[in-house]
This record gives sequence, C-alpha cells and structure tokens, in this order.
Amino acid sequence: MVKTTVYLDENELRDLKIMAARSHKANVAGLIREALRDLLRNRRQKTSFPFLKKILRLKPSRTSFGDAVDYQKALRKEWH
Repeated sequence: MVKTTVYLDENELRDLKIMAARSHKANVAGLIREALRDLLRNRRQKTSFPFLKKILRLKPSRTSFGDAVDYQKALRKEWH
C-alpha cells in the first residue's frame, strides 16, 4: 500500500470515528479504503458509453462499402 493524505471536515471525521468504533473491526483508514473500493467497483461496472455495449452485441453487418474483410484486403493491396 501507498500512504496518502485525505482532508476531511470535522463532522466527516467524527462520523467516521463513530462508525469505526461501532464496527469493532475497522479503523477510520479501513473504512475509507472500503468505501473507495466500493466506489471504484461500482464505477467499473457502469459504463459511460452504454451505446457501445449495444453496438458490440449487434451482429456484424455489411456496410456501405461491402464486406468489411474484403474492404480491408483491398486497402492492404494498395499498400504493396
């Protein structure tokens, strides 16, 4: 782990200390780490681009220039 500093207002720190005392299994730093892990896990599960998931689930289709693989092969032939 890497040590870091977090600035909290007095009320937040007081509430964290009360929570830590009630839980009997965590200290303030542990509660902060746990909350941060939950936040990051939830952010990873949500996507900022829901339309991309929809597009990725769609079956590949022909485009206006025909089959995508044939189009790529034709482009590559131009390089040689």
